[in-house]
Amino acid sequence: IRERFGVTPRQRSSEERFGTRKNGRRIQNALFRKKEERTNREQEDGGVYLSRTGSHFEVKLWLMSNLPRLQKDDVKKYCKCFVEDGFDSVDMLEDLEEGDLHFMKNGHRRVL
Repeated sequence: IRERFGVTPRQRSSEERFGTRKNGRRIQNALFRKKEERTNREQEDGGVYLSRTGSHFEVKLWLMSNLPRLQKDDVKKYCKCFVEDGFDSVDMLEDLEEGDLHFMKNGHRRVL
């Protein structure tokens, strides 16, 4: 999103991106494990099929890595909206455009 709209992202430390250092490592590790699991599933059956729970988990981790200080209610609302709109995996979330974020608060949209 940042590249598409001409905004140059400033480099942020993992502590800034994820809140505390411990929380950041936990989220990064969870994202890595999820990506590794997805790769293993692709190799086994030639495709990836996420369950609804798996989709929500992936979207939640993506949200927390990009907007680390979201309130619990916002995380639930955004996860639900993303999955309902078809953005149910990290791969799909990489193709977000500004118009896809209509349900988010203005401040959260700017950060993304």
